[in-house]
Amino acid sequence: MKWIGQHIWDLISRFRYYVYIEKADPSTSTKALVVDEDGKVGTNSAIAAGGVDSVTTKDTSYINLTPNTPTVGDVVVTAALSAVDGTAVADTRFLSKANTWDIPLYNTFVGTVTSVTAMIDGNCLTISTAASHTITTSGTFDFEFAGTAAQYINGAGDLITFPTIPAAGVTTFTSTAGTYINITANAAAAGAVSVGTVDLNAVDGTSDVNTRFLSKDNTWDVPTYTAAGVTTFSNGNGIFVANQITNTNATGAVTLGRVDLTATGTPDVTKFLCGDNTWKVPAYAAGTVTSIGLTSDAGSTSTITTSGTFTIAGGTNVTTSATGTTVTVNSTDQYTGTVTAVTGTLPIVSSGGATPVISINAATLTTSGAVELATAAETGTGTSTTLATTPAGVKRAIDARYTYQYISFHGNANIATNWAIPGTNGPGSTTWSTNTGVSGTAVDGSVISSQARSKQNGFVVPYDECILVGFYGLIRNNSANVQGALGLFHNSFSGFGANTAASTLTLRAYAAADQTGGSGSSYQGFCIAQSMSVNLGLTAGDIICPAILQPAQKAYSQFTIVIKTPIL
Repeated sequence: MKWIGQHIWDLISRFRYYVYIEKADPSTSTKALVVDEDGKVGTNSAIAAGGVDSVTTKDTSYINLTPNTPTVGDVVVTAALSAVDGTAVADTRFLSKANTWDIPLYNTFVGTVTSVTAMIDGNCLTISTAASHTITTSGTFDFEFAGTAAQYINGAGDLITFPTIPAAGVTTFTSTAGTYINITANAAAAGAVSVGTVDLNAVDGTSDVNTRFLSKDNTWDVPTYTAAGVTTFSNGNGIFVANQITNTNATGAVTLGRVDLTATGTPDVTKFLCGDNTWKVPAYAAGTVTSIGLTSDAGSTSTITTSGTFTIAGGTNVTTSATGTTVTVNSTDQYTGTVTAVTGTLPIVSSGGATPVISINAATLTTSGAVELATAAETGTGTSTTLATTPAGVKRAIDARYTYQYISFHGNANIATNWAIPGTNGPGSTTWSTNTGVSGTAVDGSVISSQARSKQNGFVVPYDECILVGFYGLIRNNSANVQGALGLFHNSFSGFGANTAASTLTLRAYAAADQTGGSGSSYQGFCIAQSMSVNLGLTAGDIICPAILQPAQKAYSQFTIVIKTPIL
């Protein structure tokens, strides 16, 4: 539609070159004309009016400031003292009012003192100036002590010789008799003090070392012993044993003399003590053999019950002979000769000759032979081709083996400053809209609080003893050359499972975008963010939640999480 003097368009228009606006009238409107990222023109009321356009500083008498001309952008103001005359030394130079570093002068004093006179009392000091001890213009009073080491100064300032000071010692003495000991009593006595004769004060007779002793009640008494014990001793003779000395109610040092057997007869190696207390040779009653049996190697038994003869006969290659009570069995098939050579069949090897060395070759992958068992550690190394593996070694090698699981996905976030995690639909949704409210990057230290409904925002670990290796990812800033970061948060099922309250997830892996190795130097292109040495132990039910951190703009990312799963 065209109007006189103006054009009105109802259609969207695009201008591919510069646009100029002329004859723009002043306006009180607070809206500003802005251009979006895609080039669309619009208005914005949020842009505040006014503000600092530029910064200018001005030097003063003592301080120089920069910049002294109008400056825009990121302005840094510096200030410094402008004093001259050398470098300030803290001990000698100071800032003067004339804005110079100078040494203060203290030689101008106006007063009415014309002379100084010194006077002393007593004889402990001397003054080395003139007799009048007066200084009218300049000079020095020299006060000197006149005493010696054997003198002291009294309150009048005079020298006094130290009196003889007695050595320190006991000033008073007090003594008191005790329960068992007599001593002369003294109460704060001074001078030549005596304690008298110190002695035991027990009574009831004179001490006799053999019969009387000091009792607890402070008397000399003969002890009485009521404990059980031997009071007298008696002994007699028995049927087989006699004592050299017999005693009846004996006391004191008692002896039995020689104690010996009383048996009659002459003892020797063939006689024994009989019940009648005599030495006799035992009489043995004759016995009767009822049978004698002889069993062969074949298991058959030959028996003689009254009398008879066993015959030991020869057999194949065996002969027998008897001399007296000795029976000799000989073999007629004995080998006689000399061994000249011994050979072996692999894996048995002989060195040959009459005294050969016999050995077994070691087994190889293609030949049989002797093998050595591998230790569990050697089995785990897996480099030997000659050692045999035991079940224990196989188990250890398998226990330390893992398969690697790779979980790949992508997402984008437009949450400024804070970590963004997937929404309630989990990381399968490409737009991650959950604002954690935190931006910390300390691994094992930074945490986020997750509501119970948000636990499904991450990936669930299916087995115990898994290990989180880390992640390898790409991230780019959509609209500015600003660095972003990727991370993985973690919580165990024991920390959030079956609980409707909020719980915390801890940052376990973190990496900022890195341009190294790329063909450019802009964070708007995909940059690597990887953390592949986390080595975090996992249990079944743990949650791993991916996260994007971008200072202000929208960010796009691709993740590959790596988890080691034990071989079951």
